[in-house]
Amino acid sequence: MRYNILFFWFICFFMGYTSQVFAQNTPATVEVTDISENSRPGLKVTIPNANVAEVTAHWKKYLKSLKGKTQIQKEGYFTDNAILPQLSNNPVDIFSEIESYPAGVVLKTFFDMGGAFLNNNTYADKYPLAVTLLRDFAAHESSIALQNQLTLEEKKLYRLSEERKALKKENKAAEARLNALKEQLKEAELSLSENKAAVEKTDAATKTQINRIEQLKKQIESTLLPKK
Repeated sequence: MRYNILFFWFICFFMGYTSQVFAQNTPATVEVTDISENSRPGLKVTIPNANVAEVTAHWKKYLKSLKGKTQIQKEGYFTDNAILPQLSNNPVDIFSEIESYPAGVVLKTFFDMGGAFLNNNTYADKYPLAVTLLRDFAAHESSIALQNQLTLEEKKLYRLSEERKALKKENKAAEARLNALKEQLKEAELSLSENKAAVEKTDAATKTQINRIEQLKKQIESTLLPKK
């Protein structure tokens, strides 16, 4: 029971410490901001906790679902004639770039609506929809990344728990061996004490026996007639 209580407090401490670490080192907010590159207005979304490989794979899968043709370019990806009904009744061209930053991943997007790039001024009615689209994608990716981190941390905790069980089992076996050795030591000490007593008794008996033999020798000598 005592060990169960200690383990319970260990789990509470570990989970509390882990939560503090995540709270201090894990940005929880997805941010969408305006950008402009090569005279193209666009949107940049930060995806906290994510990694480039996973985000890239999921973004490519999303682009594929838009029925356009995606090509890899030097700057990133170009998707020709994507179908985005929430942004336009006509096909949309999408330029996208993905790169890492210390706390996660940045996704840059430029929507060519057909003659002009989507921005807050020219497409004031469609702009919030694009922001929502990117924010939803980023939130989903960030959630996946956090879930992956949680899975890893849970696996670490499980390994620690299994290691603790193994150590407790080893401790129990070592305790059993130690107790057995203690019993053997007690038996040996008792045997040694008994043997010492037996030796002392035997020594005394031996001394008595020698004295008797000496006395008999003297008696024998005293009864013999002197030689002529």
